[in-house]
Amino acid sequence: MNVTMRISIGLIFLAGSIISAAAQAPAPNWAGEWGQFARIPATGHIAVHYEGAGLSVTDCANQQCHVSFKVLGRTFHAEAEGDLLVESDTEAVATLGSGAQAQCILAMHKAGTTPPSIVVEQRTGDCSYFATPGASFEHTYALRSRKPFYADDIPACFAGEGRAMVALCASRALSAQEHAWAPLVWEVSDLAAPRLDQSAELATILKACDAAPDPEGCLAKAFARSTEELNARKAAWKASVTEPGDPGKAKRAIAAIAGTYRHSFANGDVQGDQFRSTDTLEIQRISDTSIHVSVHLEFYNGHECNHQGVASYRRAGIFAEQLQNDQGKLCVFEVVPTSAGVQLQDPTGMCRMSDCGARGGYNGAAFLSKERVKVPSPDRKSTGRS
Repeated sequence: MNVTMRISIGLIFLAGSIISAAAQAPAPNWAGEWGQFARIPATGHIAVHYEGAGLSVTDCANQQCHVSFKVLGRTFHAEAEGDLLVESDTEAVATLGSGAQAQCILAMHKAGTTPPSIVVEQRTGDCSYFATPGASFEHTYALRSRKPFYADDIPACFAGEGRAMVALCASRALSAQEHAWAPLVWEVSDLAAPRLDQSAELATILKACDAAPDPEGCLAKAFARSTEELNARKAAWKASVTEPGDPGKAKRAIAAIAGTYRHSFANGDVQGDQFRSTDTLEIQRISDTSIHVSVHLEFYNGHECNHQGVASYRRAGIFAEQLQNDQGKLCVFEVVPTSAGVQLQDPTGMCRMSDCGARGGYNGAAFLSKERVKVPSPDRKSTGRS
């Protein structure tokens, strides 16, 4: 093979590679965060929230990307993800859902505006599976960021309030920290007073780091410090409901709350039927420091909670029973004596998973002393749980 022929063949392969690269180039050009969200201040009973529409295009390769939508309004929302097939630098098709859910096909056109925008229109299928009434994916989404947003609260990233929020949204490592920290706040929130609110805790961290010379470094330290404090609070709570309380206080508390309580109230169901329901709580003395508890609670549409077990007096001034639920999570059933009567608590939220219907739960359940109907006989020798 002579030199001229080798050069010609090489040029052909080079030209083919250039054409192939050009054919694949449009996909990355679609990548980015598109859309806009606005922060709506709290008014009356409505908390602070975001309204708008966002479109994320990520992981582009071989003419295909991953696409996700989020649409939020005051009375509606829509959310879906799927595949984006890139046809050219200006045209693409999004298929939302997977399997039987892949029934919403959207046509996407990139407009040559400044900044560039993506115009989304429904092509075929029914997109209502992914949306509540009033919500639609058909919007014009202006480019917000070529780099992906990583934080849990994507609408807040679009709104871009403060240097710390911008740093959090742009960092995969910080977002991973937040992702591990947020469930811990939720887990600890009800374990002891004062009650924690994850949104408020994050707002405090962001505000402090907005003024820092290095918001990213400030956030990393703040999440680490808060995680340490939350774990310490969790350990302290666990000790307070595990370690025995004063026997004298236990004996007096049992004498004050032992008995059978009944609380009747108006109830109903989704068919519109109205009826009376009755919650019951029976507390019987087992020993000077422990009680047998039997609880039956009723809720809307026939849902119930039912629990039986033995609770012991703990350092926190409550009677507590600890059990592992079916998922291996700790259920702590608390009977809390109060000046007005008795409250029930499920601080980890795990007892309701084992004992209750979908609308049921223990937190907030209370029985007044005046609802006690009789004093049980002492020293019942029954243990266990239904």
